Amino acid sequence: MTQILVVKPGTLSSNDKGKLRKAGVVTVEADDPQDVRLIGVEGAPLNGDDITLAALTALNRDRNSAVTYAQQDFVALLQKIVARRSA
Repeated sequence: MTQILVVKPGTLSSNDKGKLRKAGVVTVEADDPQDVRLIGVEGAPLNGDDITLAALTALNRDRNSAVTYAQQDFVALLQKIVARRSA
């Protein structure tokens, strides 16, 4: 679960915000905390591998479509990278 810290604008330095971000804390600046609305997303969060695999599937679904050679090369390269990391 991500922690969210609501602070008045200018309370934290950029360095402090960076340290909090690395610790998993999201900072939100607001003059009035009642103006802040949190939007929840159900389900497990996606990671980079999930997004990459979804892109690979979409790009590689139909090789006879209007997929360019560059897209095919991109898909092939990502497949090699994923296979190498999975080995």
